[in-house]
Amino acid sequence: MVERFNGRIGRDVLVITVGTHRSLERLLQGYNVAYNARRQRVLEGKAPNDIVKARLRRKPELANSHYRPPDDPCRLPKAMVVVEPAKEVSHPDK
Repeated sequence: MVERFNGRIGRDVLVITVGTHRSLERLLQGYNVAYNARRQRVLEGKAPNDIVKARLRRKPELANSHYRPPDDPCRLPKAMVVVEPAKEVSHPDK
């Protein structure tokens, strides 16, 4: 799953030209939110977030007591702000 995720980041995210490290960070955070909410065939049509929630309901002791959810619920919209201008950038031929 990790290798598949890394491959998708390479195909879907790293081909987008961004101007700053902060823009890349926002793009990756938004992609992560979208990816974890998207149903996956290898997870029998469930989203990674759903799988984790179900496992934690069954075994709450697996939860990291130090985990704090992201303080920014708008990660995906912020990522889209980065993507929109990147669509208009001319990309070099491969």
